[in-house]
Amino acid sequence: MTKGRIIYTENVKKSLEDFCAENSFNQLVFICDVNTEKHCLPIFGAINNLIVIPAGEVNKEIETYAFIIKNLIHLKANRSTLIINLGGGVVTDIGGFVASTFMRGIKFINIPTTLLGMVDASIGGKTGIDFQLHKNYLGTFALPEIILVDTNFLKTLAAEEFKSGLAEMIKTGIIANALLFNAIKDGIEFEQLISVAAKTKSEITERDLYDQGERQLLNFGHTIGHAYETYRLNIEQPIKHGFAISKGMMAETRLAFALGMINEDELNTIIDFIAIHTQQKELSSEDIMAISPLLSMDKKNSQHGIVFSLPTGIGKGKAKVGIMLNEIQKILLHA
Repeated sequence: MTKGRIIYTENVKKSLEDFCAENSFNQLVFICDVNTEKHCLPIFGAINNLIVIPAGEVNKEIETYAFIIKNLIHLKANRSTLIINLGGGVVTDIGGFVASTFMRGIKFINIPTTLLGMVDASIGGKTGIDFQLHKNYLGTFALPEIILVDTNFLKTLAAEEFKSGLAEMIKTGIIANALLFNAIKDGIEFEQLISVAAKTKSEITERDLYDQGERQLLNFGHTIGHAYETYRLNIEQPIKHGFAISKGMMAETRLAFALGMINEDELNTIIDFIAIHTQQKELSSEDIMAISPLLSMDKKNSQHGIVFSLPTGIGKGKAKVGIMLNEIQKILLHA
């Protein structure tokens, strides 16, 4: 069985039981946050080994990582233990990082419970934690054994969580799949959209697991988006990941237009589409100045400047576009 395979199910408890019956784990350990403990964990019945962490990106830090490791030691976890990450992007990011580093790596699976998790965060093997609020500065590439997707979990989500997750679907459509972009525009059945978005990311990451080429396209919106997300964490006004990425995509689309990579019709189509579907506004001049120092700290940067993946049309893009900070400011402050 290929690692990282996505399995769609309407009975996630049975699917988990079937997977475990096919393997020889001596122990199962669930990792979830306080929200998924309340709303999602009861589906699985009585759980013997459970580690619960606080919810939110602000807790995706080394202190939470250490807390989980201490609990695994207390539970006498070993290389025959299976970690089950039940939650959104924060849980699958940190849970995967724990699994990939504990005893030099133990097996884990992801059960995403948010839209963002189902179409993006749980797929592709990127794990990690933030360090002093720098996004994903510590991390590994480690694929889960499987990803169990049960869309029934989406019934527990607030409307804002849907919009946040939709942002990542839009990103994938703009930069890598015009059919997905048009399907979102046409209002295709939501479960079908999830499947197409997840399949697109999964296929890209299978071809480029270690993020050396094509996979970098999926960073569209994330260079500026991560900087804005970090800025909001620093001022203790956190914003949902998808909303930060929405703002990042709009700003980075303006960079693409200024560089002659897209025309004005494409510029307006992309920005209007993001704004309508996520109900986010573009970054203000004050925001741009505030995030400028953080852009210089992005882990993708090179000697050619701050590195972006930018659209070259609907459904296609170009990775590794270096732009100097002063040029970014000039373009965005006069947009």
